[in-house]
Amino acid sequence: MKKEEINTEKEYVLIAGVELPNDDRFEYSMNELSRLCEACGLEVAGSVTQSLDCKNNAYYLGPGKVIEIRDLAHNLEVGLIIFNDTLTPSQLRNLQDETDTPVMDRTMLILEIFRKRARSREARLQVELASLEYLKPRLTGMYDALTRQGGTSGSMSSRGAGETKLELDRRRMDKRLVELRRELKEVASERVVQRKQRKRSGMKLAALVGYTNAGKSTLMNAIVDRYVRDEERKVFEADMLFATLDTTVRRVDISKNKSFLLSDTVGFVNKLPTGLVEAFKSTLEEIKEADLILHVVDRSDPMYAEQMETTERTLRELGAGHIPEIIVYNKMDALEELEVYRDENVIDLRAAKLCMTNKDGISGTDGINDTADTDMDSLESETTDKPGTGSLKAAASETAVDVRKKAAGYPRKAGSIQSSEGHSKDVVYISAKDKDSVEMLTELIAEHFGRGLIEAEFMIPYEHGNAAAYLQNNAEVIESDYRENGTYLKLRCKKEDHQRYREFLIRS
Repeated sequence: MKKEEINTEKEYVLIAGVELPNDDRFEYSMNELSRLCEACGLEVAGSVTQSLDCKNNAYYLGPGKVIEIRDLAHNLEVGLIIFNDTLTPSQLRNLQDETDTPVMDRTMLILEIFRKRARSREARLQVELASLEYLKPRLTGMYDALTRQGGTSGSMSSRGAGETKLELDRRRMDKRLVELRRELKEVASERVVQRKQRKRSGMKLAALVGYTNAGKSTLMNAIVDRYVRDEERKVFEADMLFATLDTTVRRVDISKNKSFLLSDTVGFVNKLPTGLVEAFKSTLEEIKEADLILHVVDRSDPMYAEQMETTERTLRELGAGHIPEIIVYNKMDALEELEVYRDENVIDLRAAKLCMTNKDGISGTDGINDTADTDMDSLESETTDKPGTGSLKAAASETAVDVRKKAAGYPRKAGSIQSSEGHSKDVVYISAKDKDSVEMLTELIAEHFGRGLIEAEFMIPYEHGNAAAYLQNNAEVIESDYRENGTYLKLRCKKEDHQRYREFLIRS
């Protein structure tokens, strides 16, 4: 796996948010803000919230709460106050004046995380573009320490140092924005060329998408580890929001002529800045070009349904709502209800009996409960009253993992559900850390890409060896044999290849 340095020096911050009526996501949103701070290398020293009917136009919170925040920030000696929403330029300026402390909003925090995570030239350009577009209307008030009026001659004769500085920075920003858009347009053109080359090769593309920290990079690395077996091809992964930012594509060869491309994309998050989505449009268009979307969901997160909603909404906004999809419920091993506790002599599996009801409304759990009970009873009888047997305890530990997997219902295909666009979506339950899960999912991807293939038998005369070689290299060969009158091939091929070599068809 690629190594990446993470700054361990923490800066203490104070976070604040406004809870509006009927906002059932507020607590989760504030917790997510804390995790965003952590991803940015910041330590949350305290949190301040206020319930309001609507946000204060001048200060975001009420004036009294602003004073409370000011005093708390000074007492805690924090260097920054972060608010849980996008602040208007006037709110930002007023809050900095009243608190006498640097202020950042949720959008600025996400932009800063993206700036730190960006590695490729394209990602850096995209983040800089989004940052400048966000900062430009917020320049006013940043130079209050400088005078606004002056008596110098020239085109800025009535302007002081503050006004002159503001104008110069705006001009510099405008110039840089033009340069960034031009450079990104060039990079986007390169991506178009790459996509055309990929389409000509006939390789299918599966794109990993989902909420940030759902386990996309972990899943990609697990597939790479199983089928590519090259440590250098792995991507950076960490248990934090937006651990990876750059889009990466890897070729996965399951078997001969059974291959596809796998793409890992930037994660989504609630209240993702519009400018950021727009800036990353060329990168996110990789999703639109995918033949299959793997919607990875952190099933252990209590707000997983809302996270799915955010991802599906973003996919629709990108124009990718029509693409075939597999919903991948990941982190099944991390569900709190399935904790398996151990002591020195006995493995306690009672907790594994919980969470047997399918909360997603999808059938496919029949028989799991009975199997889990049977396995647990036999395991408990073997491990109880037989302490001190190391090999037995080791075997019991392995059995406990199997029982836990059965109780959790993974790896498992769970049929399909109907999307709002009218097409069905396959559903699977997995853990990216589980080898069986990775193999099941990968086979399902290959199976999906093989649905459009036609099974046929060909007899190709030896003088048409090029045709035989092409089919052997570009189709899924089931059986082959060199016979007296030519090469016999039983295979599954694309419709266009089936038509192209129809003169050699025996059976279809």
